[in-house]
Amino acid sequence: MFSKKELIIFAAGAEAFHTLSHVVIQCTDILPITIYSIQWTPALNILGIVVNAAVTVALLRWASKTK
Repeated sequence: MFSKKELIIFAAGAEAFHTLSHVVIQCTDILPITIYSIQWTPALNILGIVVNAAVTVALLRWASKTK
């Protein structure tokens, strides 16, 4: 039904949205917060931004090389 490239692009969009949510959390003044007994600090959130952005870029590169 969907091509492999379309599915990869969809996953990249979902990951980009996840990255954006971390950016919005970083820009607000709600950190640090506790989620399921884990303390989410600004430094940990920046790590989340970097990792999610890297995954987004990797997915987009993969999609560009896929037929």
